[in-house]
Amino acid sequence: MIASFFGFFLLKIYILLALIPGIIAFLICRLTQFKRVILCFSSVILLIGVAALNIQHVFPSVNFMEILSGKQQAILRLAWYVNSGSVVEVSPLEPNITSFLLHWPEALSNTTLRPFLWEATNGLQWLAAIENLFIGICIILSIVFFKRQANNEQLAVLMFCVSFTIILFSIMGLTTPVLGSLVRYRMPALPFLFAAMLLITDTRRMSKFFIGNRNGK
Repeated sequence: MIASFFGFFLLKIYILLALIPGIIAFLICRLTQFKRVILCFSSVILLIGVAALNIQHVFPSVNFMEILSGKQQAILRLAWYVNSGSVVEVSPLEPNITSFLLHWPEALSNTTLRPFLWEATNGLQWLAAIENLFIGICIILSIVFFKRQANNEQLAVLMFCVSFTIILFSIMGLTTPVLGSLVRYRMPALPFLFAAMLLITDTRRMSKFFIGNRNGK
């Protein structure tokens, strides 16, 4: 695990940043015998998020908001330079909390569900659009056939998967307004997304529903 963290720090630091809040919250839940899991995860993620967005007041040389907004502008310039065919029209991300909050819902939507089927113009985009359609259907099914977790330990695993997915999707969506790149960058979070959906889906009730409809019951 230490070697993996070191590798993430060198090569994919954004994955490490997305993992840290969930790991800390899970360890706290374990130390407290998995009590108040949702409150624990929410509090840890909120505190780390606020600290990260205000770290420049303590360490002036580090400003995450400027880094992320600069990354978005650099990727936009590169995309227009190479005439990328999957650039999303977005407003410039400004290095302030208000701009981040306003851009966040669109960023999360872009990472999770775009390109849509009607936006695809070539074979690779069609494959990505079909994958997104499948993800959207799975999300709907997991909501329709929702089930509560059997115990707080399972709930902690679920919250870890959800936290990592949302944080990584948010970072990618805010900094990468190019759909072709988003499809690749989000891949580390997809196993956690599907694990979370499986955890909250009552697969037995869902299978009975569809088998029953097929047999006319």
